[in-house]
Amino acid sequence: MKWELGSIQEYVQAKEYIDTAIIPLVTIEAGENSISSARQVQYIVNLANQIEGQIRGRAMLFPVLSIVPRYTDEQLTELLNEYVKQLQQDGFKNVVFLTQKSWLEQRQVNVSGDILRVQDSEAQSVDDLKGDILKEAKRLTQTFIQIWNR
Repeated sequence: MKWELGSIQEYVQAKEYIDTAIIPLVTIEAGENSISSARQVQYIVNLANQIEGQIRGRAMLFPVLSIVPRYTDEQLTELLNEYVKQLQQDGFKNVVFLTQKSWLEQRQVNVSGDILRVQDSEAQSVDDLKGDILKEAKRLTQTFIQIWNR
């Protein structure tokens, strides 16, 4: 389910079955890296939508959480843990952030939820991008199953 009015009405009725919150986490840069940043955001959003479609009824896809690169590791840890705390209080057993692998590898972030590192895509064509999204969604769907079985 997605954080949209129609889905929220379904969520309210089936809340006991939806135990996983998915939050796409992206960095935004409007300077010289704006094209790369926009490509990565689009990739993460499309991937999150694909995953949500595969695990619909078990997870809620929240809007994108956008941050700027200058967040310190401590600030980022505090922000993400606040999201986890709030969503767990709201009844979500699992809180999962989806983010680009290359960006997060440079950070030392300690979050009580799960951070799934999405493989970067270097696709140049729309068809290649769609293929990368399907392949990565399949891999990450298996990761969600592992999270649920813990």
